[in-house]
Amino acid sequence: MDADLDSRAGRTRAAILAAARAQFTETGYDGSGLRAIASRATVNVALISRYFRSKEGLFLAAIVPHLGLGLILDGPMADFGTRAASVMEMKVARRFDPMLALLRAAGSPACTPALTAAIRAQVITPLAARLHGANTDQRAMMIFATLAGYDLSVSLLRLDEDGNDEDVAARRVRRQALLADSLQYIVDDE
Repeated sequence: MDADLDSRAGRTRAAILAAARAQFTETGYDGSGLRAIASRATVNVALISRYFRSKEGLFLAAIVPHLGLGLILDGPMADFGTRAASVMEMKVARRFDPMLALLRAAGSPACTPALTAAIRAQVITPLAARLHGANTDQRAMMIFATLAGYDLSVSLLRLDEDGNDEDVAARRVRRQALLADSLQYIVDDE
């Protein structure tokens, strides 16, 4: 009996998280209501409070763990730029992009303090720990800012999509190389 309850609770929690990821990505933090998320997950809205305590708790559980920093930090820092640029290009093709959800939530006074703390704890601090030399926290923040700006320009604003398919493909290759070089410069700047 307990195994059935745990299994059902796990499925319910997963459904809420999937619905929240989609909703927050589409409409941002302020534009996402708990009732809409519950409806999308086909659960009672009270279950969101039960599993996540608040909208803020749901946002942090649904979005921040999916930033993909593990993929970027796995491996030597000597090729961090290339690895990070590859991950960012893979994200362009994905339907769910946690960075877009973060960008859309960043202007929310209700979410900003928790979001800032989560990004510091789960992105800036681990990244700074892998950097060598001076100003590792500042350099980690600049890497995050570069990735966020890249995502904003490419995924949200789609600034690089005019022209024919061959032009777009060539620009993607060049864009990825420029991003890799920019990131590696920040990593190597001791």
